[in-house]
Amino acid sequence: MNTPHERLQAIKEQNAEAVRLRHKTPPGPPPPPMDWREPNKNPRMVKLRRFEPGRVPGSREKSEIEQVSLGEGEILLYSKELASSNAEDSILRKGGFSWISCNTSVESYLQGSKQPMCGLAASLMAAEAIRVPFAQNLDLEDFFEKAKERGYTKQGEMFEAQDLAKLIEEILLCETEVLQGPIDQYRRKILEHLAAGYPFLIPHDADHDHRPTKKNGEKSHWGIVTGFLVGAQIDTNQRGIVKTPGTKVKNHFFCKKWGKINKETKDAIFDVDPSENPLFLFAKQGRAPGLKIWSWESLAESNTQLFNFDTSRFPGDYILPAGGPAEGLNEKSILIRPRSNQS
Repeated sequence: MNTPHERLQAIKEQNAEAVRLRHKTPPGPPPPPMDWREPNKNPRMVKLRRFEPGRVPGSREKSEIEQVSLGEGEILLYSKELASSNAEDSILRKGGFSWISCNTSVESYLQGSKQPMCGLAASLMAAEAIRVPFAQNLDLEDFFEKAKERGYTKQGEMFEAQDLAKLIEEILLCETEVLQGPIDQYRRKILEHLAAGYPFLIPHDADHDHRPTKKNGEKSHWGIVTGFLVGAQIDTNQRGIVKTPGTKVKNHFFCKKWGKINKETKDAIFDVDPSENPLFLFAKQGRAPGLKIWSWESLAESNTQLFNFDTSRFPGDYILPAGGPAEGLNEKSILIRPRSNQS
């Protein structure tokens, strides 16, 4: 042990042993076996149960709280260089700059972890958003069986936006509109649609945290957009605009009654340019129950590069358009609304 390296290694080993002895704790109990007598109480199954298909009780009410907290989080991140270091509850911006939050809360519906049913799960959540009277009586099997009967799917996959739109119309007795092309072309139309309380379904690549990403379509996934958060020069001294119950951002408001908002304010919101002012979207998807918040730009970019699909995620046969996902999903999205005679 003459070299400096050997001496240094010996010191490290002695220090590690001293730390181990100082913090030595008795070993914990062994993990429970997978064949636990009461499977519903097996601690090892808790994580797996998060992905069981079905409705998530309480998720609608929780979404109303998440709308505020997620909004505040994005506002603080966006404005961190403008925020006062001494006062977390204020954002130092030029006068008149405010944040408007608008969202339709829906109960989450999980697709399960065994089949690619994200489009069907999103459709179920859309049923609640447009107030279909029989929404609570529907489940994934209703959509799955009808989609198989119509020849749209084999495992639950929906690689053709037109097919998903037709399936939604048939089951929910509603109207749909498939948008073809980048969503930036339809920005005002989409924001007005969301402000009316109606949902917007859009395919994208989903990252590990469910945020839109760019994987060439190999992580393609359907999500439902239910609202938005926009920051702009907005006059908030109007009936219909109320302060959120949040505590961290003073200039964060709900728009409760669009009919009472003047045209100038609506134009400032609906004509916002995401390259100049912040625009975020509230969304849900069938993999996890919580409300999500995504930037408009990241979702728009993700929706324009859906060219392939990683079949190793769900091995087996699929029903694909002749041109693959690039034909059926890329630059496609769906607006859903009640039938005109039901509005």
